[in-house]
Amino acid sequence: MNREDFLKLLIESKYGNVKVFSEAIKIPYTTVRTILEKGVGNARIDNVLKICKGLDISPEQLSVDFDFDTTFSEIIKKTSSLSKEDQTKLLQYINNNFYIE
Repeated sequence: MNREDFLKLLIESKYGNVKVFSEAIKIPYTTVRTILEKGVGNARIDNVLKICKGLDISPEQLSVDFDFDTTFSEIIKKTSSLSKEDQTKLLQYINNNFYIE
C-alpha cells in the first residue's frame, strides 16, 4: 500500500469521502484529490500538515520509509464498516485490554 492509498483509506474511514474531508480541513477538494492522485511528495508542506492534523496522524507516518502494512489497512477497513456504537465498544475493548503508548 502506498502513502496515497493509506491516506485515502484513513479519509474514507474517518470522514466517509474526500469531499467531506477537504471541507473539514479547509483545503479545496481538487487539491486533496490531486495530492491523492499525484503523490504526497509533490504537495505543499502546509497542505500535508493540514491533512495529517485532520487525520490525527504525524507527518512521519507519511515518510517513504513508513511501513504501510496490509494488516493495518485491513484493520482500518473492517473497523470503518462497523456502526459507531460497535466502534466505541471496540475502542473500549482495546483500551481495557492492551497497553498502548
